[in-house]
Amino acid sequence: MKKAGRSPRLLLVCLLVLFIADWVKPVFGIESSSTAGNAAGAVSDQPIQWKAVSDPTEESVLEAWRGGVGIPLIIMPSGVQEIKSLDSLIVVSWNTHMGGGDLDRFIQDLKEGRLTAGKPVQDFVLLLQEAFRQGSEVPASVSAGVRKGSCIRCSPPSGERMDIREITRRHSLALYYVPAMRNGETSASEAPEDRGSAILSTLAMSSFTAMELPYERQRRVAIGANISGQTSAGRPWTVQVINVHLENRARWARFFRSFGQARLRQITAVVEAFSDVGPTVLGGDFNTWFRGSKELAVRYVEESFDPLQQHLQLGTVRYGPFLPERIVDYLFFRLPEGWSADYQRIDALYGSDHYPLLGRVQIGGDQALDQ
Repeated sequence: MKKAGRSPRLLLVCLLVLFIADWVKPVFGIESSSTAGNAAGAVSDQPIQWKAVSDPTEESVLEAWRGGVGIPLIIMPSGVQEIKSLDSLIVVSWNTHMGGGDLDRFIQDLKEGRLTAGKPVQDFVLLLQEAFRQGSEVPASVSAGVRKGSCIRCSPPSGERMDIREITRRHSLALYYVPAMRNGETSASEAPEDRGSAILSTLAMSSFTAMELPYERQRRVAIGANISGQTSAGRPWTVQVINVHLENRARWARFFRSFGQARLRQITAVVEAFSDVGPTVLGGDFNTWFRGSKELAVRYVEESFDPLQQHLQLGTVRYGPFLPERIVDYLFFRLPEGWSADYQRIDALYGSDHYPLLGRVQIGGDQALDQ
């Protein structure tokens, strides 16, 4: 009787959280606009390998979402293309809340060691969700049949809202950005925007890949790239990084899938598509409803990646002052023998509604590199 009595309450809590997650951003987003700066280096013509859409019947609805966004963007400053010597790699995953997260300050704090016990970090990789781009690369107007996401325009505590191009320019980073959807309607006083996922890096990037996730409610795109360097002993290494942003709920006609099946379907497609042999870091906003392995998508990834030494206990998203924080963001690692990794939550939101996750990959010795 006691177990049965908890089920309606659990369902009610899930529905309440879903409602708030779906509407809190448009309601509390701070309207702001700015002009994107010039690219930090030349726009690259490197090709992107698109993984095949898993279900051809979803092609027409995905095409309706594609019509509102600009083309993917790859920027490779000349300094980033140099091979650097590193025996460990910092990888951050963060949902930056459409400009609300103060990326400029976060990067500065990372470089100055405020997030790593006083040890400065000069080289790193950022896996960003809810990144945005504005300006002429985004279609100024779209036809009536084009689908759009709700308009979310947030500003960081500093007040200066910067798109992903401007952040790249200011910090001389390599950028790989793939938009998933248009950011709402565009008024006469606002620059058009699209939003999606981005990988920013101080290190050389290559082998750019992208995949439209199985369609559940909105168009979402997982992206991947190879990060390369060498150890202090001169041995080359490459790590594949994958950035995902799963659906928070299925469309109303398939609402029951919101309890786990929708995200399981999406992450299964990602893991199968990005199954390249070699060191891999998978991170992102999983939009999970349940904690840890109780969530089907998390359980599936845990079976495909290395077991973590310790699971994150602190929440990674804040919905407001009256609701508990939940764990929805994750980092997973698949590493050769002799390598190791861990990650932690950074205990500051920087203006986002998600906390950044900071991971460190310890690169193994010669024996591990030869595998």
